[in-house]
Amino acid sequence: MLNRFLTFIGNQHLLCPSDRVLLTVSGGVDSMVMLNLFMQTDFQFAIAHCNFQLRGQDSIDDEQFVQNFAQQHHIELFTQTFDTKKYAQQQGISIEMAARDLRYNWFEYLLKTHHYTLIATAHHQNDVLETFFLNMMRTTGLSGLRGIKAKQGHIIRPMLFCDKNEIIQYALQNHIKYHEDKTNLDDSILRNYIRLHIIPAFEQLNKNVKAQMLNTIHILEQQENIYKSHIQDISNQLLIHEKDYKAINIDKIAPLHFATTYLYEILCEYGANYTQVQQIMQHLHSTEEKHFDTQDFKIIKTRNQIRIYPHQQPNKVTKKIEQLAKTPLRIDNLYFEEFSANECQEDIFSNTNKSVIYCDIDKLEFPLYIRTWQHGDYFYPLNGIGKKKLSDFFTDNKLSSVEKTSVQLLCNAKNDIVWIIGMKSDNRFKVGKQTNKILKIKLL
Repeated sequence: MLNRFLTFIGNQHLLCPSDRVLLTVSGGVDSMVMLNLFMQTDFQFAIAHCNFQLRGQDSIDDEQFVQNFAQQHHIELFTQTFDTKKYAQQQGISIEMAARDLRYNWFEYLLKTHHYTLIATAHHQNDVLETFFLNMMRTTGLSGLRGIKAKQGHIIRPMLFCDKNEIIQYALQNHIKYHEDKTNLDDSILRNYIRLHIIPAFEQLNKNVKAQMLNTIHILEQQENIYKSHIQDISNQLLIHEKDYKAINIDKIAPLHFATTYLYEILCEYGANYTQVQQIMQHLHSTEEKHFDTQDFKIIKTRNQIRIYPHQQPNKVTKKIEQLAKTPLRIDNLYFEEFSANECQEDIFSNTNKSVIYCDIDKLEFPLYIRTWQHGDYFYPLNGIGKKKLSDFFTDNKLSSVEKTSVQLLCNAKNDIVWIIGMKSDNRFKVGKQTNKILKIKLL
């Protein structure tokens, strides 16, 4: 299996010797076999393990198992515990989607802060088939039907060369210890139902169905490549590159057969969804100007053009603030001063100056970061009730799209927002009766 593993990595151009790979290891058989294979190579890697607190003692046992393995083999390990149910409830999403969001956001954080270049997951061929069926039940196109890519951005899936049975056999033959996830037998979870009932039903009709479906998915992947190549040709013909924006002339897109599809394929690269594209097409010949926002772009339908403007990027670069060795201290336009709560002479609790905040320094986790806001950011406003999305906070304060891009955030090591600089601080870090040390932060 090691030779096939290395051949697959080489053929798919998944990584090179200089890459530093973060292996996502749950403790299950798939990830433990992937870890075993990496241990037989010269690739640089570490382990990342998530505890989603969804399986009681089993979650704790899995974490301890991975910790013991990493310690025994002297492998760098990162662990994180999530309140997945709470997050799912707050976001109004499923547990499965919440777990996915939490783990990938954390993985991205680890890449940036610890200078890893790739994330490796242990998805295998059975996962490809399950994803195919899942996407068949949703609104999808070729990209959904062709399953899981071996490499997508900085996420690699080096186990896609084999199926579940091969992984289990390899684990048995090589005496690889692992923890079985009992929830894999819970068929109330849609993916499990597909694995336990749908695919076996197809196998009863045709014992070779897995191989044939994988061939079909491979064909769809090749067809998608051809389709994307054609879309790129059309995009090159239609897209006009101006100094401050890109544009499509309406008289060029309107006459095309399947104009909505072409426009969607072009605009989705800039974050537009299908509903937005349909709305643009409905007003294509209207003289009224229409605006559509995506995460990074503003799309404006004028009388004659569809224009794509990037949201203005802030001038300030993200800064990292290590543990404050000595204060007072100035970093860029921020002034830091630490003092004892007993010695405090300032009127902290009635402070109304938006340029100054007071934090309980023991509640902060260093290093701190100054960064721009991102879609999905939230905080707990000082003296407010509960959590608030920054996008809603900006709306309440009537910030324009240009003003939003200039907002800077002070965050802690966990990426929690401590202060929307110059606007509002976070309730989680406020000074209280139990506070011993106070950190004053002032915007100069």
